[in-house]
Amino acid sequence: MRRLKFYIQSFLIDRRIWLGIFGVVLVAMMISYNDFYVLSYPGQKTAAAYYYFLAFNQTVAMATYLIVASQSSITLFCEDYGQNRLAFILPRSGYWRYALGLVSRVVIRVYLIGVLSGGLLLAYFLLGAAPVSGPVTLGSPIVDMSNSWLFVDGHYISFYLLMISNIGLMLSFYALLGVWLTVYYPNKMTSYMIPIFWWFIFTEFRLEQVVPFFLFPPSVFSTGNTMIEAMNYYGFGSQAVRYGIGMIYPYFYLVIMSLLIAWAIKVAIQNRWQFYEKEGIV
Repeated sequence: MRRLKFYIQSFLIDRRIWLGIFGVVLVAMMISYNDFYVLSYPGQKTAAAYYYFLAFNQTVAMATYLIVASQSSITLFCEDYGQNRLAFILPRSGYWRYALGLVSRVVIRVYLIGVLSGGLLLAYFLLGAAPVSGPVTLGSPIVDMSNSWLFVDGHYISFYLLMISNIGLMLSFYALLGVWLTVYYPNKMTSYMIPIFWWFIFTEFRLEQVVPFFLFPPSVFSTGNTMIEAMNYYGFGSQAVRYGIGMIYPYFYLVIMSLLIAWAIKVAIQNRWQFYEKEGIV
């Protein structure tokens, strides 16, 4: 209990956490401003889900989201490396425990940034008179959103909670990949760009043509209904099974990838231990 209290206090006083939260919210507000205030008229307000989808489905904003969210944790290994803490931490905790601790800190920090910023953004839309619900037609963007069936069936709380949570999962995943590369090149200045580097590779090199949809990060963490549409296309299971998988699979995917990345970090540190000694770091 005392350790949990310490972690919560550390989270609350970390300025990088709050910078990430307000950075994501500010950019999302700017992206959605035109539709939310300029193009909407009295009596024609669209559900808050639409503006949320608009804010987090813009390529131009994703780089900023990744930078401001991951900056709270992307340099954790660089700090241990640069401040000569590895020589004290690794003999006591061991490679595997250190790697798991590093991964868990990254996931928790960035996920909470995504969830808190998503919650603040949703509150901003609701306070701006955007309704929780609204009419859903075939041409409505809400139909194309992740887990849109919850919205259609009237499960608005579950829909919005999953919508907010998926953003945290996506940001955590790219931050994890970034931290893994910092083990090989622990430079704080360049580390901030690594999550964007990974996101660019996954989204711009047409990897979806060779990587199965259930392993492809942009599909798993998409704000759209990509996973369920793909399962519909391949005729996988019943509709209830597809809906259930669509809800829980992103969490399962992140847990598995976190363990794999922790193992990769452990192996990388073991293989580079002599390098760290020669560099005078440990």
